[in-house]
Amino acid sequence: MKPLGPKRRLAIQYEIARALAEADDLDGVSGFLLRTLSLSLAWEAAGLWVADDAGTSIRCVDVVPRDGAFAPWMAGTLGVTFASGEGLPGRVLAGTHPIWITDLHADRQFPRGALARQVGLRHAYALPILLRGRVVAVIELFAAAVVEVDAEQTAFLEAVAYQLGSFLERTEARRAVASSEAHKAGILHAALDAIVSADGAGRILEFNAAAERLFGHRREDALGRHIADLLVPPDLRAAHVAGLERYVETGEARILGRRVRVRAQRADGTTVPVELTVTEIKLGDQPMFTAFIRDITREEEAETVRERFLEILSHELRTPVTAIYGGAKVVARPNLAASRRKELIADIGSEADRLYRLIENLIVLSRAERGADRIALEPVHLERVTERVAGAVAAHWPGVEFRLATSGPTQAVEGDETHVEQLLSNLLTNAAKYAGAGGGIDVRVEHLPSESMVRILDRGPGIDRDELDRLFEIDYRSPLTEGLAQGSGIGLFVARWLVDSMGGRIWAAIRPGGGCEFGFALRVVDEEAAVADGDRDRVMDLDAGRSA
Repeated sequence: MKPLGPKRRLAIQYEIARALAEADDLDGVSGFLLRTLSLSLAWEAAGLWVADDAGTSIRCVDVVPRDGAFAPWMAGTLGVTFASGEGLPGRVLAGTHPIWITDLHADRQFPRGALARQVGLRHAYALPILLRGRVVAVIELFAAAVVEVDAEQTAFLEAVAYQLGSFLERTEARRAVASSEAHKAGILHAALDAIVSADGAGRILEFNAAAERLFGHRREDALGRHIADLLVPPDLRAAHVAGLERYVETGEARILGRRVRVRAQRADGTTVPVELTVTEIKLGDQPMFTAFIRDITREEEAETVRERFLEILSHELRTPVTAIYGGAKVVARPNLAASRRKELIADIGSEADRLYRLIENLIVLSRAERGADRIALEPVHLERVTERVAGAVAAHWPGVEFRLATSGPTQAVEGDETHVEQLLSNLLTNAAKYAGAGGGIDVRVEHLPSESMVRILDRGPGIDRDELDRLFEIDYRSPLTEGLAQGSGIGLFVARWLVDSMGGRIWAAIRPGGGCEFGFALRVVDEEAAVADGDRDRVMDLDAGRSA
């Protein structure tokens, strides 16, 4: 071994320390470390071995030199694995102390003895790299001449081993932090609830993917912005800012740890009802707040449906039931005139039909209130269902003319026939109520490549453009038509729910020249997919529909 003076030892240790400081992992520094040690100390070969996590085996991950006369040594060492206690690195792994072999040729515990003799290596020294008292790696050095290792050289190598152990400890800590950050980021990204974190001044520190979807802001645009400016509606900002300042100054909390329902503002300026829970984490003496935010639009709508459901049960059902009951009592009178009897029977039939439709709508309302929103779909032929329902509705509205027309090649749609019947009944009855005596309603079934639609067009009083987005809300009735006909105010809401449950779309539009258009569209059945899935019954249904 080549003697090293104090200055040279310090210079080498500095070079190694700088390399370790710049490296991200062991792979990026092992070659430099082995070359520096072998060249500065005049060793002919060096190797780095890394233990497995359990400490039961150790594997060679790097060797120098890799060419020339030592190429056979590299080929027989790199990638080799020894069990604990086996070979020079395995013995160091088992004993946790450096091992000095003065004559490899005579050492029977050195499995690579023949290979060492072939390349002219005779002298070996191996030192452990420790991490929290456990051997995690071993550096082995080889020379042709047998030279004693003095105390100064041993201290130098142990210092290098300590440097490398500290590096591995830092690397492990960085990996743990990176893993923790990746895990946290994964949780934040996958969370169904919007998660927004902010500092004590209200500046946003975290904004997950669910928050992006809910509020319409990109994460990179939201970070650093103030919550009050970005997510709080203008009429609530002053209270929000005052509450935050009060808590930071006095510690008086009113919403921390509680579920609170408020309105939040989206990027487009609209507001959304949300339920939020705010928690606090202290970073030193500075607070950080994290809000878990959930869109409760559907819950609020369900609550409205529930309230309307109970209201209809307590009020709307009484009207037709009372009319039927009273009419039946009068019809039973023996001296009632035939004309009056006929009139009452017609009224009873009309009220019974109204009661039937109301009950059907109530059943849908109960499903909407429970959150049920999907059904099993089957092929439905719109022409047949539309013709049948239009005929039934027309029988109850003798003064209204229903004109049915079809365009495009006949094709089945994905739906539920009972749902389609109720949907058509609601839309056609709604049009008939406002068409007026002598009015006409055009019912058009149009087939397009990817969907089929039913359009119902009337020349009634029409609607205001500002109402288009509200017509399908539960209990909404247009001021233009509210006094023209009786109704429960749930028909169009039920129609929308029925269409949504079948994966379709529904709309309302103003007709040029007056009147309204209400329509819906359903997806066309993919016959090729049905055949590929082996759905014979479905294909037979389609064929039967064509033949009909």
